[in-house]
Amino acid sequence: MDFQFLGLDPLAPTMERFDDQSAGGAFCQQLLLLGAKWWESEAGYSIVLDFEQRRAGNWMVDGAFAISKQPPPTMREKRIIKAGWPSTGGVWISEFDTTWAGVDEEENLLEGGELARLRLARTMDERCAMLRDRFRGVFHTI
Repeated sequence: MDFQFLGLDPLAPTMERFDDQSAGGAFCQQLLLLGAKWWESEAGYSIVLDFEQRRAGNWMVDGAFAISKQPPPTMREKRIIKAGWPSTGGVWISEFDTTWAGVDEEENLLEGGELARLRLARTMDERCAMLRDRFRGVFHTI
């Protein structure tokens, strides 16, 4: 369903960079509309990348996994945001906290794997219904 929103063939998505920088920027804007993560700094992204590589079993990554040496995450880096664009207009938004560097909102955490259910939506309208009914989504008119 995200492929459809992005105008991509789900069975053969484009795997190359855009030749035109403005087309690439427009595609990135579409990703942000779906809730893609925005990193304020390379340092914040590198913490997650290092963690992901270690979780995958690659313990020989460069650098030390030292969160204390990095600046604290911004709220934008810390949040998980999911969006749905209903066919009737507007947007449904659900926001969640992540446990990062011991700073979290206990009342706004997701149960493990719960967000993966959102991937089961077959249409954008179905995704919107899930955001509304299961993930405390808030509707905004545009």
